[in-house]
Amino acid sequence: MPSANALLDKKKYLLKSFEGAISYKFKDMGMLLLSLTHKSFSGTNSHKTLENNERLEFLGDAVLQVAVSDLLVARFPNYNEGELSKIRASMVNRHTLSMIAQNLEIGRYLLIGKSINRKMLNGISNSLLADALEAVIGAVYLDGGFEKAKKFVESLFDEHWDDVESQKLNRDFKSMIQELSQKRYGTAPKYELIGEFGNNHNKTFEIELQIEEGISARGIGHNKKDAEQEAAKKAWELMEIDKH
Repeated sequence: MPSANALLDKKKYLLKSFEGAISYKFKDMGMLLLSLTHKSFSGTNSHKTLENNERLEFLGDAVLQVAVSDLLVARFPNYNEGELSKIRASMVNRHTLSMIAQNLEIGRYLLIGKSINRKMLNGISNSLLADALEAVIGAVYLDGGFEKAKKFVESLFDEHWDDVESQKLNRDFKSMIQELSQKRYGTAPKYELIGEFGNNHNKTFEIELQIEEGISARGIGHNKKDAEQEAAKKAWELMEIDKH
């Protein structure tokens, strides 16, 4: 039976190619090989002595959660726990991970048994690809430490940070201010229309938001909903400043 070292020598060119694809150079190439070894491959008669990547997948999942959490906390210092959790959930899920894995062409490098059709690895929601990506993250962590792993995770989500920024710009301040007001004062904000300007085809509305403790803010918009959001945004900023 081929040993892990013999397999490493045989697959060295393929592994070097994958290092180029992920822009990370392993000190221990055996760790990379292990991260790409699916149980269907290690379970075959000719490779029964080989380990598979399931333990690295378990580790990589935990490292991924911590790394993304750390990155989000640093990027968005004014976000509360609920907002950060929602954004992390939108980033760290099977669908997104399998898409990233597909872009890296992990299926091309993955060692799989004959029971799996390699062509089937191209499915966007393929959990096998997502699992392999988590195993690679776990391998980078063991090979280079947490900071290298975090940098690697950040690069994996490079194209997704713009989406996160978009979520930031489109925050639902009405929901946020209601939650904060209930938590802090035990009461919901009140909105009052205090002015309408312009003709029927181009009206502008002015809304005043009031909360207990004398907090008030005004917002202007081309419809009442936008004016309320603007008022809620200003009130949120006031309450955040007051908190510090």
